[in-house]
Amino acid sequence: MDIPSILWIFGGTFAGNVLMSLLGSWYRAIIEVRKSGGSPNRWPMVLAVSLFNAGPWALVAAAIFTYYEISAPWAPWFFSGAFAWIAFLLTLFAIGNRRLARRNESEDSKNAV
Repeated sequence: MDIPSILWIFGGTFAGNVLMSLLGSWYRAIIEVRKSGGSPNRWPMVLAVSLFNAGPWALVAAAIFTYYEISAPWAPWFFSGAFAWIAFLLTLFAIGNRRLARRNESEDSKNAV
């Protein structure tokens, strides 16, 4: 593996980090809309939040970029870096959610007694 390959991997991790940041903000915005009070039918507001957030548009841009650049000679390095970083971040997210759920479950059992 030469230096340019390592740089493409780094570029992929950076792109994956940016994509996950934008998708995370979209996820948080939807959660906030779903938690907020108001009418029981919140789906129009979720749709509005989705249209005016950068998350879904970044996902569309990433899909278009992938479609046009998948056959480039640097693409396997770039996309493997992006995929590995996204998988790492999703693993951290899953572990954090599991720990949070366990902590909430233990607090609920203490409060029930």
